[in-house]
Amino acid sequence: MESFDIFTTRDLVLQQTDNEPAQFCLPAGIGPDQLKATLVAYMQHQNTDLDVDASLVVLGAIQDAYGCDQ
Repeated sequence: MESFDIFTTRDLVLQQTDNEPAQFCLPAGIGPDQLKATLVAYMQHQNTDLDVDASLVVLGAIQDAYGCDQ
């Protein structure tokens, strides 16, 4: 659950300091198992580039699945 806290904190800080929109909006009640399933599904997609830093893959998966409606 700590990864959730890190991402949430990062988004909140960016919103408060740079006036930038949130990069993703996790639904209430989403748990670590759901996040893991989201990441695995994203990584298995044929167009996903896995030759980049792991944090970029995780961020891409979360943004793709839980991007905020702008």
